[in-house]
This record gives sequence, structure tokens and C-alpha cells, in this order.
Amino acid sequence: MKNLIFSFLLLFVSLVVHSASQNTLAAESCAIKLVCIDEKHTGIQTPDCRIISSNEMLKTGKSECTIGCTEGKCILDNETPTCEDSDGGKKYFRKGKVKHHELGARTEAEDYCYDAHVLVEMGCQKNTNQNIHSTYILSLEDYTCPNGCKDGACVKMKSTDICEDTDGDGILDVNEEKHRTDPTLFDTDDDGFPDGEEIHQGWNPTKQGK
Repeated sequence: MKNLIFSFLLLFVSLVVHSASQNTLAAESCAIKLVCIDEKHTGIQTPDCRIISSNEMLKTGKSECTIGCTEGKCILDNETPTCEDSDGGKKYFRKGKVKHHELGARTEAEDYCYDAHVLVEMGCQKNTNQNIHSTYILSLEDYTCPNGCKDGACVKMKSTDICEDTDGDGILDVNEEKHRTDPTLFDTDDDGFPDGEEIHQGWNPTKQGK
């Protein structure tokens, strides 16, 4: 499992990998840089001299400048930075949408299936990198679903098999209710520790922290 955190520019570069195809415009040079597509939209110039808009790379989302675009950046507005994830974080079995408003840009992006097995989980996180001048940064994670991926979420598998562990957290489905954990969530309390590990260590899997 990879958890890749990006600045807005790095997010653009990485999303090229997940894009099946992009429309391109002519570019004068091959330097990687942000560009203005029009008054409201930014994009990136790639090493192979293509210009790809932010909307194309977000695949299931959109991004636009609230005031306008100049020199490859959105014009700053006076709005308070916000970032919201509708599914509350890493909820692989629930499709979520991220809404991020900062640095003069308003961005929306949904979780989506890269293929039949891999989920691309979008999220937002407080920025701790002093070299990036923003309050929040978008996160992008590739997660391999145990039962396949469909419609932007991992498939929930109901089974009568007593040895089934749907979410792969180390707790059998038949024991999840006893521990008050969610059989479809790898980490019920979303604190970074799998439910099975928390129980093995004697921690509370339904409350963040040890």
C-alpha cells in the first residue's frame, strides 16, 4: 500500500499516470511547468511537450480558479482554506468526494477505480511541509481491494464462510461484531493501525490512538 502526498503541482504530475488518455495542445518548450489553459483553468506542461489541463488529470473531478489565472497560477482570493472528504478519510468500501478550496482554486475529486482491482482513494491532509505554502494538500493512494473495485469503492463481500476476512484487517468477519469493529473497514477508527493489530496489542480498535 502506498500513501503518496502531493503539492498541487506534484498531484498534477502523478495523475498523468492514472489518466487513460488526454487531449493535448502545442507547447513551445519541454520544461515541466504550470500554465494557464484559459481565464479559469490551469494545467501542466509535460516533458514530452504536451499541455494537459487539471480537469483532464482529475479524471472524476474538476478544478477552476475562483477569480482568474495568471502565469500558470490561480489569482489568490481572500477565502479561508478548506478541505473536506465526504467519506471521512480512508474508507475504501465507500465512495468519497474531496472538496478543496485554497490559493484561489476550487477543486473537487472523487474516489475512482483505476482498474477492476485497484481503488484510487482521494483525500485531504494538513500540510506539514514548510516548502509548500498551503494549509492543506490533496492525498492520493492506490489500494488493492480484496474483492474487487466498482463504482469508486471496494466491493463489499457478504459470505457465510466463517474464515472470511472481508477487509483484510486480521479479524474474521464473524468476530468483528464482538469487537464492535466494521467488517468492511481495515481500520475502523482511522488511526493508522489495522483493527487486528490493535486487538492483538490490547488497544481499542474503535477509538483513535493506542
